[in-house]
Amino acid sequence: MKPFQNKLYHKKLIKNILDNIKEDDYFYNKKYNWEEWVIMRVDVNNAISKLDNIDTSNYNPEVLDIILNILKEY
Repeated sequence: MKPFQNKLYHKKLIKNILDNIKEDDYFYNKKYNWEEWVIMRVDVNNAISKLDNIDTSNYNPEVLDIILNILKEY
């Protein structure tokens, strides 16, 4: 598996992180690149903290777009 190294975010990856954001085991038990998964989780959490009243368990495509735009600013 190739390393992430450049952390190119896209909607599918953000959706995957949001679906599992509250499960520590999902990120720490990765065989490959677990450190980068944890960093991406923190990045997504930081992006969410910039938004008002976003429920990570119930989000829509517009929210994914907003989060993606915030992450591209990093």
